[in-house]
Amino acid sequence: MPSVSTLIKLSSILDASMDYIMMKSDTRNIIEVQSLSDSETRLLGFYKRLNSSGKEKALSYIEGLNDGLRSYHK
Repeated sequence: MPSVSTLIKLSSILDASMDYIMMKSDTRNIIEVQSLSDSETRLLGFYKRLNSSGKEKALSYIEGLNDGLRSYHK
């Protein structure tokens, strides 16, 4: 078992939670609610109210926006 300091370093290097590294979670990154901005909190609130079809559309739209931004900055 790695030490806590080693887990912290691995977590930072791999951009993954310590639970994920130790295979205790399927979630790669755990977002700390306190670190969310007001806009991010609003966005999550809207997302949670969508049905599954709406959530898929929202994710596709956001992925498209990100792809467009990556293409624009190249």
